[in-house]
Amino acid sequence: YYHKWHVIIAVAAVALIISFIYPIVTQVHPDYNVAFLSSYTWPEDVMSEFQEHLEQYGDDINGDGQVVVQINTYTLGDPEKSTTDPNMFQASVVKFTADASDVSSVIYIHDKDSFNYIKRSGIDGFFLNSNGTDTADSDEYIMISWEDVTGLANLEFSSEAGGEAQDDYKRLLSEMRVSVRALPERFQEKEDKQESYKAGMEFYNRIAEDKKVNEKTEQSGE
Repeated sequence: YYHKWHVIIAVAAVALIISFIYPIVTQVHPDYNVAFLSSYTWPEDVMSEFQEHLEQYGDDINGDGQVVVQINTYTLGDPEKSTTDPNMFQASVVKFTADASDVSSVIYIHDKDSFNYIKRSGIDGFFLNSNGTDTADSDEYIMISWEDVTGLANLEFSSEAGGEAQDDYKRLLSEMRVSVRALPERFQEKEDKQESYKAGMEFYNRIAEDKKVNEKTEQSGE
């Protein structure tokens, strides 16, 4: 009886250790993060197919044998007009602040309302100017339209994505704008940040020029 309890305790301890280790070893680490700022909430299937589309332009940066793009969605806009749950809205603000502070994302995709929201906090030097500097004379120089980024404009969805509202989501995407994050001065001397930022810039350039390096079977629109 005494030894039986020893065996039970040992088994329980092993199970507990496995429960901690398994999520760690099976966790997928993205090669790239993309910030997606919108005043609307988006269905998971639309974002999933968008993610798969972007992965065609990426490299296996972390060497785990797969290319993974993490699209971080932030529901931001005018809090007084938003129909988003207040708790979800606040959670997006917290997540976005952390992303922006750590330069997790180089590519920022945003609509008008979400851009105006972050602009209130001051974005001077936050995005690169069209001439490659971090000084913008006006908003138009720190963004490019979705339709002018070839690798975004050619995005196609399967017939199921977005359901009956797929055309509406396509229209909303076509109205999005794209900006590129500037690397803050405090990270200029940090080699790991420089490398990840360089990789993010190369990723963006391939998308802009529609240069796929990891081509997958495109989703059929039939």
